[in-house]
Amino acid sequence: MNMQNQADLMTYMNSRRLKDNTRQTYLNTFNKVAEQMEHEIIFKTINIIQFRDIFNKIDLSNAIKYKFLSVLNVIRPNEVVISRLLTDYKYKEKVQSDQRTEQVASLEINFNDLQNDLQKEKNPTYYTLKYLLLTFGVRNQDLVVKITYDKNYFDKNRDTENLLFYDKNRLIYSRGNYKTKSIFGVIAFDIEDSRFKDIVNTKDEGDYLLVKTTKKPYEAKDISVLINRIYGKSFKEIKFSESIIYKMIINHYRNDNKMLSQYANSRPHSQQTQLTTYTP
Repeated sequence: MNMQNQADLMTYMNSRRLKDNTRQTYLNTFNKVAEQMEHEIIFKTINIIQFRDIFNKIDLSNAIKYKFLSVLNVIRPNEVVISRLLTDYKYKEKVQSDQRTEQVASLEINFNDLQNDLQKEKNPTYYTLKYLLLTFGVRNQDLVVKITYDKNYFDKNRDTENLLFYDKNRLIYSRGNYKTKSIFGVIAFDIEDSRFKDIVNTKDEGDYLLVKTTKKPYEAKDISVLINRIYGKSFKEIKFSESIIYKMIINHYRNDNKMLSQYANSRPHSQQTQLTTYTP
């Protein structure tokens, strides 16, 4: 991405209170678009008709294009062409999302299969990842979790980090860095699962729950690939993601209001979002 486009994006991001992972998502999105367009193109000043013709031809998902246009619509306000493109790609992304939801509902794989797979999982790291996904319906960012046994550290950092805190024999999964924190604040849940607790208990102070072979922790941007790779070992019928897994959970409990409310609280989001976005 050239310097001018980067400067315009930074101006946009600095004018908003964005989390680090959100800022990185915007940077990644702009870089993906820039890689497929001529690098000297300045998004803020290019002839808008020329931009539209090039943009429609680039090979990126509707979700990425929509996210990019959402920012460009602010960088270049009052541009009718951009507003129309934004509306078009919002619709296309919704159609694709609805198709993915219908696909989940029609799959032979279901939540019970995922639960059985969890119980058969022998790899400790894979077990912890699958457990958090199935038990709390979490997003990728929520799986970047640090382990601590230090109450002072926990109290000091729980507002900004995702932590697994051992308080005597009690294991607390606390989240202070997740997508909807500005709405729901810091949230915490006790983990009772004995195997999960035993796995965490083998970790040292400051270790991350999910680490690469290089011993470096997985970042949020790497988690989606990890989820698909892990579940792909057991199921090859579908490309897995946290969103697909969550839709399977909601499909399973679609007639159980108590469980739907529980997952809305643990993801978390509103029950209206759950109904409109994740229910087949």
